[in-house]
Amino acid sequence: MNRIYRHDIFEFDEDKIEIFLKLPSIIYQNDPNRLISFKDNESKYLKSNYPIYKKITHKKFLLYMNGSPAARAIGVIHPDINLDNTQTLLIGFFECVNDEACFKTLMEIVENYFKNNHKIKRIIAPINFTTWHTYRFKTFNFNHPSYLFEPYNPAYYPVFYKNFGYQILRSYLSRKLTHPEMQNLVLKNTPAFLNVIKAGIILRPLSLNNFDQEIKKLYDFCKISFHENFLYTPISYDEFYTMYYEGKTLIDPRYFCLAEKNNNLIGFLFCMPDYIDVLKAMKGRQNLLTKLIFLIKKRKIDRLLVKTMAVHPDYRNIGLGKALMYWTHNYALQANYKEAIHALFIADNPSGNYSTSAENFGVYELLHKELQ
Repeated sequence: MNRIYRHDIFEFDEDKIEIFLKLPSIIYQNDPNRLISFKDNESKYLKSNYPIYKKITHKKFLLYMNGSPAARAIGVIHPDINLDNTQTLLIGFFECVNDEACFKTLMEIVENYFKNNHKIKRIIAPINFTTWHTYRFKTFNFNHPSYLFEPYNPAYYPVFYKNFGYQILRSYLSRKLTHPEMQNLVLKNTPAFLNVIKAGIILRPLSLNNFDQEIKKLYDFCKISFHENFLYTPISYDEFYTMYYEGKTLIDPRYFCLAEKNNNLIGFLFCMPDYIDVLKAMKGRQNLLTKLIFLIKKRKIDRLLVKTMAVHPDYRNIGLGKALMYWTHNYALQANYKEAIHALFIADNPSGNYSTSAENFGVYELLHKELQ
């Protein structure tokens, strides 16, 4: 097959951004397992007023093959991410048709641009700006419907990258607990829950009525509890608040548990109902009818998504994580949930110990490449 390529390198050109946004509909048009996202959810990240652009250097790339858009990516230099003290490029928002020659052409364009202009020595992919956003490739269980917030991609993406010299930087797992396994988890963690309560620690649901104050508490706490995490970057309060505010309608306070000691936040566990089937039924649309669909179908949800847990460094050896797990899973059992997904923890991270008996539901990889 004869291929004729051309490409665009740009930042905020609106016409090119419109093409950039349409490419996923081509890649996933026959994939029933992918959630059709609301277009505005991605478009806001591409506009000049998105807060992170104040901090990063970036370029957007579009590759056309025989006149049609075929691949895209955003290359980012983030001042707080320099792996092993080397100039590091982050590649995110990547999509490509199933054509390895097309992929290699795009990657060569991206690499050459940043080698020539920024002297990069290493590349990490995929990562949309930072780990506060979507990152990692899914590498396992492609025939099963995805869950909400799961990284999703065609199976050939990580294959293309590895054939182009990329290696695994970090591996991640998601595990699925059945109803009996949820019951066992609650039973196993009951002593920890009781000990935490006896120690004067208060466990309570997030207050939606005081949402702004709660998010400010979480923001200040995350700066302390996450700062040693792999590839951690500071985040502005505006960006942090926007992330949570946009998902406010999906939050069920029963499953967003805060732990406090002397009115100070010392830990939290953010879980939520898995709204994936509800959002699929909305088909990426936001109108009165789809909002009604959301309200009707949300009553039928029976799977808990365990998303983010953090414990203050001074309270990491008292069983607080187990107590938070007890709280959220106990409420899920009372609501007759049939299963839970413990999502996206680093494969060798102790947080995975809360679900060691469960089956691996997903495997994910963050890749990197050293340049000559």
